[in-house]
Amino acid sequence: MGHVLRSLPALSLLVFLAVACDEPNQRAAAPPTTPAARVSASASAAGAPSEHQAATARPMMVGFTRDFCLPCQVMKPWIIQLRREHTQTVDVVVVNIDRKKNQRLALHFGIKSVPTQIFVSAAGRIEARSEGVASKEDMTSSLRRLGWIH
Repeated sequence: MGHVLRSLPALSLLVFLAVACDEPNQRAAAPPTTPAARVSASASAAGAPSEHQAATARPMMVGFTRDFCLPCQVMKPWIIQLRREHTQTVDVVVVNIDRKKNQRLALHFGIKSVPTQIFVSAAGRIEARSEGVASKEDMTSSLRRLGWIH
């Protein structure tokens, strides 16, 4: 892991993921600084983040799911709990790959089965990946191991 996603600038990818989410209230408990608000108009055409963007970007756990995936449905409450508990430090989003708009994203990340969790650093690096059912404790452990929560 640890490679930088090259097809989209790091911060743009994080914003894209936040917009691609399939649960409109995912960030309801988050502070008013949404990912879109963190994108400054001063970013260069090459997509280089400004100092402000780099300072406000957060790591992200992306959970890939499908409509009729029973294990995904089992994990949903755990992901919601993680999002609520760590809203100040980690963006936790769910991307449903049954949505046409998300299929390219699934291809980009090489999603072959669901549920899959991808852990992306604030710099846009994939730091970890987990396929299959992960309990809330498993996901929390991954976030701790990466140093994103205490």
